Amino acid sequence: MIEIRLNDDVEIREQKEEETKEERVEGYGLVYDKKIKLFDGFYEIISKGAFREAVKDQKEIKAFVNHEAEYVLSTTKSDPPLVLREDEKGVFFSSPIPPTSYGNDLKVNLQRKNVRGASMAFKVNPNGDKWETQKDGTTLRTIIDARLYEIGPVTNPAYVQTHVELKKIKEEVELRKKDDSTEIECKRKENESTIAFERAKIQLEKEMF
Repeated sequence: MIEIRLNDDVEIREQKEEETKEERVEGYGLVYDKKIKLFDGFYEIISKGAFREAVKDQKEIKAFVNHEAEYVLSTTKSDPPLVLREDEKGVFFSSPIPPTSYGNDLKVNLQRKNVRGASMAFKVNPNGDKWETQKDGTTLRTIIDARLYEIGPVTNPAYVQTHVELKKIKEEVELRKKDDSTEIECKRKENESTIAFERAKIQLEKEMF
């Protein structure tokens, strides 16, 4: 299941390279070891190093504005490329800003501080998370290994997911309470298909209107 997280606990800024005069947007797309409440009774932590291998490997990662594929800034394989760095704090990104209408809009919004956060899209790898019931009865999910698909600046940062994705996580919480591992795996596969369908439908509606 592709999941989305948005983070407002970072500074997103415009940077000008003196030698090339290239304008870039950069900041931390995610911060490690920060406990976040996704909904009542459910918390999540992205463990330090969870995206280390994702940053190291050669698979293409993209940078979009507001998660919109039509507003692509760069990729790790473009020229100039998206640059990623994984460190003790989290995953830092630096993307060139293309000379397009939306690129110019982004520069203005960065200067006016209308854009103040970053976002990422990822998928947890097999056995890449731990679920624990805390003493107070709440559930804590710790992500320890995940693949990164996309990262970039967002206008309205908040650590939230789409309604569909939150619903699917809540369903998995209930299944884990029953300790039914077979049903959990079946439900995860069903959820991936549902979310993919919902996203395709949203994209089609955008294209039609």
